[in-house]
Amino acid sequence: MSLRNKFLIGASALLAFVILMVVIATFTVGRGYHNEPLKAWNPDTGYRHSLFEYVQGPDDMVLALAFSGGGTRAAAFAYGVLEELRDTEVNIEGKTTRLIDEVDFVTGVSGGSFTAAYFALHGERIFEDFERRFLKRDIEKELILSLVLSPRNWFRLLSRHYNRSDLAADFYDREIFDGATFGDIQDRSGAKVVINATDLSTGNPFHFVQDQFDFICSDLTRFPVARAVAASAGLPPYFPPLVLDNYSGSCGFRMPGWLQQSLEEGRTSFDRRSVGARILASYLNPSVRPYIHLIDGGYSDNFGVRNPLMSAGATANVDEQDRLPRRIIVIVVNAQRESEESWGKTDRQSSVSSVFPIIATVQIDRYSVETLELLRSKFKLWQEQAEKTAALLDFQIIEVGFMAARDADERDYLNHVPTALTLPAEDVDRLREAARRILRQSPEFQKLRVALSQR
Repeated sequence: MSLRNKFLIGASALLAFVILMVVIATFTVGRGYHNEPLKAWNPDTGYRHSLFEYVQGPDDMVLALAFSGGGTRAAAFAYGVLEELRDTEVNIEGKTTRLIDEVDFVTGVSGGSFTAAYFALHGERIFEDFERRFLKRDIEKELILSLVLSPRNWFRLLSRHYNRSDLAADFYDREIFDGATFGDIQDRSGAKVVINATDLSTGNPFHFVQDQFDFICSDLTRFPVARAVAASAGLPPYFPPLVLDNYSGSCGFRMPGWLQQSLEEGRTSFDRRSVGARILASYLNPSVRPYIHLIDGGYSDNFGVRNPLMSAGATANVDEQDRLPRRIIVIVVNAQRESEESWGKTDRQSSVSSVFPIIATVQIDRYSVETLELLRSKFKLWQEQAEKTAALLDFQIIEVGFMAARDADERDYLNHVPTALTLPAEDVDRLREAARRILRQSPEFQKLRVALSQR
């Protein structure tokens, strides 16, 4: 037999083996995880927004933290803010307390969701082991090794029901979050968390709270925190969408009255309220949308404030003054970098792979500006409504971002830290220290400390 024929036989055998393995994987390997159906809908139970009101006690202040996306850069920057809040004491009504103990809830997007979720799960334990378990760990290398060294994962990834995001979710669940679910956060006293992803089909935010899961008749209390974080940090094309099953119609869920009203009033409208109502209502038709595909939360809201802050304590009716907190403070931790301008210096053709990350970043950055403006306008509206009823309310936004760094060299350094899952330990430490310094030097933060101590 000629060498050419031997080669052809060997190549054919290899091709046949690969095809066989693909077929076996496609029909025998299912998705590694399916979200659990909700047995019976009850608007008074579950991990929902009502939990976030005054979770630290019957005081008259709500303190919320919003952690932006930006990979480990964002996670480390958010961690530094938590460190500064831990070390900041105020005297409220004669009692000395730390600001970290006053945090009611935190929202997290993409890289910031790692820090947000870990803090909600473990409280101050985050200062003991989060650096070792995530911030200063070579996550990217370990994810690759979990694929290369696991024959089981080879076959799973050949299946159309299991992708790199599932692999990442399983890794985070095993190595960082210890199999914790949202039910574990619900049972724990202390700050609650909202993890935020983006619904690929609609481009709208998708929030990991039971209020959102009601629409697909799924039980969030049994949902792994790690999968929510993986969805929130699933930046295409590196991580494909994570998929949820839609069980709508199986749990007795009833559409809220406000939603029904919005649908009726906005049948032909294209305003924000009407479009949002139609998107929510679309989940109620599982024959059309049997699956929900989730990607990085930064595509729809890089701070995670568009819905959570407007559905928790901040949305109480100003006429119900006994329920409304007298002070609402939101600390927005923004790890957004300045726009990339180097592209304007060359006329060379660029590949899709090099352009896509820039497109995604520019889109997220520009939308982030609009999100903060929306939050400010909402606060202004609530303040005006409160004044009409003689309510004594104070809404305050404190932004901690790279542009607030006073030293030009430090700003330049921060703006060149890449968006990645793995960073050198030096970068992690400099990001933490920068966050602490920026928050400490913030005029708004200094005013807050004085105002709280005068109560």
